[in-house]
Amino acid sequence: MILFIDTTTNRKIFLMLANRSKIIYVKKINLKNNQDSFLPAIQNFLNLSNLEIQKIFFLAINVGPKNQSGKLASFSGTRAGAAFANAIKMSQKINLISISLKNMLNKQKIFGLIQNKIEQKKFSKIILPKYSHEPNITRPKKTFAK
Repeated sequence: MILFIDTTTNRKIFLMLANRSKIIYVKKINLKNNQDSFLPAIQNFLNLSNLEIQKIFFLAINVGPKNQSGKLASFSGTRAGAAFANAIKMSQKINLISISLKNMLNKQKIFGLIQNKIEQKKFSKIILPKYSHEPNITRPKKTFAK
């Protein structure tokens, strides 16, 4: 099975489950915030699909710099998705697939990108996020006129 995860949109997660030939289940989930609630959302998605993580052979992640809507990806969401994928890779025998969205794409086009990477055996040893901008974690410095 193939699981695609996109955590690059603020307070939303896009999940797609597929086999090698077709998309089986797609869900967009609104979150309180990416870091605290996307893990339970993924677990709930797998439960609703009657699937255990051990049955996932390909894990595809949007690494940025844009989200599915074609907008700049969330720095924190991109980082959280990459960290999740790398942690799963360490604990499971799973093939990682890095998908870099640069334009607005629908689920069929994303699935096509994943299928191409599987056919070409283009797997990642580690997921490295592609940030669209520097993190904005501090208040801007005040500048004073001289």
